[in-house]
Amino acid sequence: MSLLIHYDKYCDLSGGAKWDQLFDPMLPSDSLIPDQAIQRDIASRYLSPDQFLYSDDISGLYPLEILWLKWNLFTELCKGILRFHTDKRQPHLYFHPANTMITIPAYVTDTLPARWIFGLRIPDSEISIPFSDPDIPAQYLPRLFSPPKDSQSLYAAPIIRKRPPGHEEDVTVLIRSKEKVRKHQGSEIRAILQVHLISENIRPSEYSEMDVFNVILRFNDENIPPVNIWGSKIESPERGLPIKGNTEPITPAVWEVLEKESQSVFYKSKVKIYQSLHVPCDLYSLGMMLFRTFLINDNQDFFMVDQIIHRIADSLEPMVQGLDPDRDKDILIRRLRTRFIEERLFPKETILFRGEDRGRAEGCSFIQDGIWYEIILTGLRLITWIPGFSFCRSHGDFDIENPQYSMDKVIRPVQDLRRRIRIDLFGSRQRNREVLEVCDMIRKELTAGMEI
Repeated sequence: MSLLIHYDKYCDLSGGAKWDQLFDPMLPSDSLIPDQAIQRDIASRYLSPDQFLYSDDISGLYPLEILWLKWNLFTELCKGILRFHTDKRQPHLYFHPANTMITIPAYVTDTLPARWIFGLRIPDSEISIPFSDPDIPAQYLPRLFSPPKDSQSLYAAPIIRKRPPGHEEDVTVLIRSKEKVRKHQGSEIRAILQVHLISENIRPSEYSEMDVFNVILRFNDENIPPVNIWGSKIESPERGLPIKGNTEPITPAVWEVLEKESQSVFYKSKVKIYQSLHVPCDLYSLGMMLFRTFLINDNQDFFMVDQIIHRIADSLEPMVQGLDPDRDKDILIRRLRTRFIEERLFPKETILFRGEDRGRAEGCSFIQDGIWYEIILTGLRLITWIPGFSFCRSHGDFDIENPQYSMDKVIRPVQDLRRRIRIDLFGSRQRNREVLEVCDMIRKELTAGMEI
């Protein structure tokens, strides 16, 4: 039997928080197992002196050890999301600290420091569900998913929180091309149309090629029935939102009118918009979890961090424009570091939960600037959709058949950063390397079967 602890609580424990700061013995436990004896046993384990390897070296290796533990925690989170995408072949759309659980084994050896031993569970009960609407043609449905319930959490991508699926806008429609496809039933006709939508309420840059549009083209003569078009955004140099799609079956009489008025402007039209919620939304949540892991302490809460991070993200594009995150990583890190120092944002001591630790570990000299700012840069690449910089160039940047491909791109730099932090912490001495190898082996044995 093991104890389950919410992800955010374990982030704080990994940052050096005291057990009794987070879990009040006089209140109902925040853990999810009713056995009081096991809770007491684990509490005593987390109150013992042996919590970290380097707790006596607070101005030296201790902050680097915390960085290592937190990055391991985040790496396990990334692996869990990758497994979910691979196994379920769909987005999750609802993971956040309150439903991501850290598993603590009930009985362990005292060979490892207490806070090194954990597993991680990604929730698989409350997950996205395929969007269902009998009016939407079948070929568009694989793009569309709904969160399992109200997703107004700050960890959810803003696109999830903006508008309901199928929201309607008034538009002016211009027909750019049309092509009769075939007879449908009897004398009915289908056609392929390319149209441009113009509306003050629609910003073309907010939509992707994976979004689904139902254009309701209304003629100026109200006696003629409207033409329904189902389609997707396409690239076009022209003004407005370009959509290409198929009409629902229309009569020859309506087709004749459409041919005659193809140069007209259709002022009374409408569009229903179904934005694709998919894997890029999960990467956004993962980025917010990264910031929760590294930037929250007893002096700043998540709401404060969220505001600062989004202020940075909203003005990020000019700073990263034209730079490749791999080829130009040093330039990106240098620019980010300069900005953060100028604005006095998130120094390296931020990873330490307690103010007294941050005061004694000022500078965190064993944590390289390059590694610290690359961690923040990784979070920014997850929560933004900037072509050429972010892991996803838009909310529609995913592979329907292979949704795990997006997380594959994330795992590589995450594993590389883990290797570099490991070298800084354990690579300088042979004895340290041997300690790490033994620790890894024991931890894997203790947490075998705990990660879901």
